[in-house]
Amino acid sequence: MSEITPPDRSLPEEFRQDVARLEIEAVQMFNIRRFDESRRLYQQILEVLNKAQEQVERPIHKGAPLHMIGICHTATNQHNQAIRYITLAYIEDTLNVAFDHEDEADRAPAARMLRDFYGIRMEILRAIKQIANEVKKAEEWSQIFDPETLLHRLEERLHIDGNTLTAQLIRPLPQIAPRQPFGFPQPWEQRVFIGGNYQTHMPVIRHIENVVNSLGYTPVVAFDVEMARDDTHHHTLLLLHTCRYAIFEISSPAGQLMEIERIRDYENQALLLYSRISPEAAPSPLVSTMLQTTGLRTEGYTDLADIDPVIRDFLPARR
Repeated sequence: MSEITPPDRSLPEEFRQDVARLEIEAVQMFNIRRFDESRRLYQQILEVLNKAQEQVERPIHKGAPLHMIGICHTATNQHNQAIRYITLAYIEDTLNVAFDHEDEADRAPAARMLRDFYGIRMEILRAIKQIANEVKKAEEWSQIFDPETLLHRLEERLHIDGNTLTAQLIRPLPQIAPRQPFGFPQPWEQRVFIGGNYQTHMPVIRHIENVVNSLGYTPVVAFDVEMARDDTHHHTLLLLHTCRYAIFEISSPAGQLMEIERIRDYENQALLLYSRISPEAAPSPLVSTMLQTTGLRTEGYTDLADIDPVIRDFLPARR
């Protein structure tokens, strides 16, 4: 078989400014928990990308806005819609990697959300990768403008309904709890602050939260705490100050950088976690040298299961 060359799926330069502007607004709305407004803005980004596809007459990668629309639905416990959009994002990810490299899509946020947060049947992900591989082999790659095309093929192959993908989960649906009032009824030494990029690594943060909870500690995730937008920085640092321990996911830089700088001032004991491709791999270039040289305990993980023993070793056993 001759070499299968991937099509250009990049965003043309003339559309990047509009997409960047909408992304900034969407992130701002997400961070103040106006999820419907954030979702509307990500839908607008999809419209811009679809318009761009028509003009340049080739497919453009749409994984990011599809994933974030799904995340907005997750935040409001609209799980059927969430899983459908995140599945479409995963399809886009399989189309955005080289032929026979579809497994690389399993390291993207959509795969982590489907597999680790929702617990979708692995058969679903395997079938999507197989269909994407077949599309590339059949020289249809440059003709797939809409990931719905592959979702329909998935439905036919596995005899499932793409509108009710919650039926394909191997564990009960997660429920996002309502926000808690600002405050800390628990003792300081029992509280664990959990920080990170809440958009790209929410499945990891939720996993850390579950492990901390199972060890008898109180997890504190700033994203789940009611606070006015103008108070976000101040109140997040206050929350950190109410915790004896702190665990940060640092693979994708975000607001956690400011919090980590205050660790020594607040006398927290801290653990920094980062994602890596394999146990022997070095940290991603996104993990800055500054973070790697803080002197704080820093551990890598390849799968979520790697995190559990690290946290158990980090947190003293509760009597």
